[in-house]
Amino acid sequence: RWLDTDALRAVVAACPEASVRLIGPVDGAAPAAIDRVAIEPPWPHDALAAAVADAHAMLLPFRVGDLTRAVDPVKLYEYVALGKPVVASHWPALDRFAPFVTFYRDPAHLATLVRERALPAPPDAAARTAFLAPQSWHARAEALADAIDRVRSALSARA
Repeated sequence: RWLDTDALRAVVAACPEASVRLIGPVDGAAPAAIDRVAIEPPWPHDALAAAVADAHAMLLPFRVGDLTRAVDPVKLYEYVALGKPVVASHWPALDRFAPFVTFYRDPAHLATLVRERALPAPPDAAARTAFLAPQSWHARAEALADAIDRVRSALSARA
């Protein structure tokens, strides 16, 4: 239900030399088999960079709907950290990723981007690090703790 299988089919149909690896857990039933699209179990996080070292690009082919519009996909942060070109479907919450991600409009657009290798080089490591630093779990936990402290102080001041 998350995966844009039409986009994957378009990529492999338009690019006979392309293959796609889907790495991660399968949520529910596995998608129907698609030629040159392999489904692999999750890799340990410390081995993921090596697992995708030869990949030309990272894809986030999600179907856009109510479910995806409510998601902040952790995979995009991981993809940005890897320093490879990233292509993803688009919903408004992903706009902040625009310097790091090429968004596709529909399956045909994705196939064109991949076939023509029309993916810009990712920003340099310093830009990626600056973007990712406030997104860490530690930084988010600190922001949440600060917000709780502010609310607690405001409530105490009222009492």
